[in-house]
Amino acid sequence: MDFRNLEITEKRTILKNIIKKFNLKPLSFEGGYFIETFRSEKSYLSGSLCTCIIYLITSGNFSKLHRLPGEEIFHFYFGDPVTMLNICESGKSGIITLGNDFEKGEMPQHVVAGNCWQGAFLSEGKNPVFALLGATMSPGFHINDYESAAGYEQILLKNHPEFSEAIKKLV
Repeated sequence: MDFRNLEITEKRTILKNIIKKFNLKPLSFEGGYFIETFRSEKSYLSGSLCTCIIYLITSGNFSKLHRLPGEEIFHFYFGDPVTMLNICESGKSGIITLGNDFEKGEMPQHVVAGNCWQGAFLSEGKNPVFALLGATMSPGFHINDYESAAGYEQILLKNHPEFSEAIKKLV
């Protein structure tokens, strides 16, 4: 299926069906929809060794800029391409496009380092409606580890003016 060339009404029908099929729920503090599909019974320090989710962002919501202490691996499954901003402590920062048009440089998978500010939204294009992703975290996700960038906006803008447009969009 050539998803990107579908009419917007067809994309919206597919979106509704995906939310229903996977029983996706709103991820209120970050944006998007999700369902946890795996939580390791093995523990690391005070939590699970690993967790996995199915994650969906739409044209109406996005992954707000935030950081987590553990590494997170994103997998692109289906839909419109996703623009992701990473601002890492190591200085390795940039904008990554997740998608399946490899000839245009889109990536099917991306690793976000621990303590790296990250946020994502649908890339501009022909009627973007949604993207279906997966995310695997190690150590596993715990709500207390989530840190919003809302209180850091001015610092991020000052230190990373090259990403000012994306920062403003994602905070």
